[in-house]
Amino acid sequence: MTIKELNEIIAGYSDDSLRLILKELYKAVPKAQREENKIDELIKNPEDWKKPKKAYAKIPGVKELAIQIDTFVDRAYNGLYIRPNGSVNKKNRSQWRLPVISFVKALQAHAGVTGEDRKTAADAALSLYELMWTARYEAKLFASDEPFEAINFSNVAFFGLVLSLMRGSMPWSDYIREGLELLLMNTMASADRRMSLIQEFVYTINNTELSEITISIGTEMLRKLKKPERQTGRRIIISEVSPYETLVKIIFGCFCMLHEYERGVDFLKEELSYYDEELITHHVLGALIGVRSFDLFMREYEAAVESGITVDRTLENYYDHLSSI
Repeated sequence: MTIKELNEIIAGYSDDSLRLILKELYKAVPKAQREENKIDELIKNPEDWKKPKKAYAKIPGVKELAIQIDTFVDRAYNGLYIRPNGSVNKKNRSQWRLPVISFVKALQAHAGVTGEDRKTAADAALSLYELMWTARYEAKLFASDEPFEAINFSNVAFFGLVLSLMRGSMPWSDYIREGLELLLMNTMASADRRMSLIQEFVYTINNTELSEITISIGTEMLRKLKKPERQTGRRIIISEVSPYETLVKIIFGCFCMLHEYERGVDFLKEELSYYDEELITHHVLGALIGVRSFDLFMREYEAAVESGITVDRTLENYYDHLSSI
């Protein structure tokens, strides 16, 4: 409720009722908050009480921030936040997330910098993001196994921050290549998170020229990757998607942004040919749902059924739903 509403509600309360409310509210406020806001002083002497001014931490300049991040990253990779040592004391090891939170806020504050400062900020953000990713998926670097959750800043949000700083700090071709490499690094993330990361990146290249550049660079990178071995059987749920498949689906998304959906489907079928027909169909139909190409979804579904391919029940239900509209 608003302060105005509060005043209206308590206007007719008795002194006993107000005392009861005050005691319960006092107990509900954490001690640290009572001290920070000088609640005890307010209660003891309300006539002379002044609301304490909030102290704002000074945001370091870009170069100073980059040095701080580099130092933190180097210490973390050397295991200084996970084991006893003479450089990082026990308290700071347990509170590792606090400097990371301050680094993120400072990077956000520097979002508008240009020139060399922007490149410096982008490099620092990328270095910090890669550290957090490593701590989440590859190595025990902090007390928490969920570092993104510990700083209350998701993998997707952090990735978006890195992309925002990278844009304008390098040529578009370099930005696209860097972005694709970051996405290929995230193959161990959950399916929903992988899709969110891809969407975060694709949103930034949502025009004809950049989509065509991404297809060109992505295809070049694809040819340097080893194509997965032939796979058969009904393996619909896959815990880790290969970098190859991730890149294929990003390129498919770019074809769709160019409104070349059928070309994108042909590309998917060709590049995912290491799967059997049933799994290829599953991927194609799922991808078409993702880009909301419902007419083509229905055509591909009907062609698959006519060819005798067994379609997953979820996709069958989706087809029935579309048919009933």
